[in-house]
Amino acid sequence: MKKNTTSPIGTDWGKRVKLCSSRYTIFVVLRDSNLAATSSREFMC
Repeated sequence: MKKNTTSPIGTDWGKRVKLCSSRYTIFVVLRDSNLAATSSREFMC
């Protein structure tokens, strides 16, 4: 797996996203494509 060290916010986001396991997978895919910053609002729980 690829480790992303862009910013400490990523770790906090991961914890929050884990609450929505159903959307967590999608978030990871977008995050890998660097689109999470743009689509993060849609995955907010």
